[in-house]
Amino acid sequence: MSIRSIHSACLMSFVWLIPGVAIAQQAGAAGSDLTIGPDLTISDINQVRHWTTSGPVDGFRAYSLGTASCNIGDTSISWLASPNPNHPVIAPAMYRLENGQFEQIGIGWVRHNACAIQQGTCGTCIPGDVCIELGAGCSTVNSATTNGSAASLGPRSEINAGAGTNLGAYAFPSGPSSLAGRLLVRDTDLDPTLHPAALYFVEAQHVAFDDAESGDRSNDNNNASTRPVTLNPDTFNMFPTEQTSEQLPAIRVWEQIDAAVQVETVDIVDDGRLLVAHRVMPLGDGVWRYEYAVHNLNAHRSVGAWSIALPSSDAEPDGDSFTHITLTNVGFHDVDYHSGEPFDPTDWPAEIGSDLITWSTQLFDENPNANALRWGTLYNFRFDANAPPHPGVATIGLFRPAVPDTVTLTVQTPAILGDVNDDNAVDIADVAMFQDCQTGPFIVIENPNCAMADLDADSDVDFADFAVLQRMIQ
Repeated sequence: MSIRSIHSACLMSFVWLIPGVAIAQQAGAAGSDLTIGPDLTISDINQVRHWTTSGPVDGFRAYSLGTASCNIGDTSISWLASPNPNHPVIAPAMYRLENGQFEQIGIGWVRHNACAIQQGTCGTCIPGDVCIELGAGCSTVNSATTNGSAASLGPRSEINAGAGTNLGAYAFPSGPSSLAGRLLVRDTDLDPTLHPAALYFVEAQHVAFDDAESGDRSNDNNNASTRPVTLNPDTFNMFPTEQTSEQLPAIRVWEQIDAAVQVETVDIVDDGRLLVAHRVMPLGDGVWRYEYAVHNLNAHRSVGAWSIALPSSDAEPDGDSFTHITLTNVGFHDVDYHSGEPFDPTDWPAEIGSDLITWSTQLFDENPNANALRWGTLYNFRFDANAPPHPGVATIGLFRPAVPDTVTLTVQTPAILGDVNDDNAVDIADVAMFQDCQTGPFIVIENPNCAMADLDADSDVDFADFAVLQRMIQ
């Protein structure tokens, strides 16, 4: 691939109304309180440009996002143009919410920023050096056309988001000119006949060295912002709606929309942050759908494996208790890299053992370009189970070798129906706790620890459930 640098010029630009561009008003300015050190955020996603207005190219639609950036810190941020690496980049993404599943359906190369315009929409602006810094409390803007210019786009593979570093000079994207490096989404992922009730969201994220190294290395955890967009079903143009959710990655917006979603934060030592969403939905007839979404915000070590603990079939004390759990509709979803990124697109296979289910890609030592869950991406893991949820253990295997090689967290996992005392067996020991859980007919269970006692899945615990428990023990 060719390597090139770009020359910057501090030019005040006007936004022209051109085909395929949707423009929205900027969100309200940030407050005047400044954090310690440089602290770069996306304050607004104000435009969406559609580059494939004549129809999909090779099955893809191409978009780019207009952004406003704020330095909410008390120190200027370096904005030196390539080939100097001390400048921020902007990474775009697109997500779809449909039928309780939140998936990343689009990803773009990063835009290397070249010149900061000192504006005051974030509060009181203390200007930095013209063009080469964004001052404390200052803002700058990039139109969707600017952020979609192929000359300024570089691959994500050259970015270490944990350290906030890039290579300075960067490689050209490959492929058709209308697609190369832009935010690409499969046409079928937007087709309104296939996804009539879908909601769509765009996300923009900054990565910058001085930002990542500031605030006890935590100032880069607020660099992603999200905005809902509407899709024109005829033209496939997109229009920003509502307001930008500042400093919230898309997975956090899902949590705000759906009360059944829980999001856990996992910080990797000396690296970056992962966000894990989990949602369990009853399907009826004693079956529950388990949905997990793992978002790598900025962890360079990346994720190579995801495991969910299951009740062990070896835990029966006498061989007579009931512990059989069946998993069906096991699934995985990722997002496609493109335009010359070196990463292997192979889906993660699932392996079901006696006490856990694991999805994984190749080890780093086997293939450094394996399909790891890298920064700025979200992967989904799902299954249906004939078992209700309770708090259990999930294990994240980290891709790049270092210590630790795994981290664990608590999420909703399948439990043995009838195992009221949570010892991985249904036996006489569960009867006493079952009695404590009885609500009577048509009285909804309030104690989440009693979910395993609702054996007929009618949201109460009564004699009908006790009759099922007796049969299970016998």
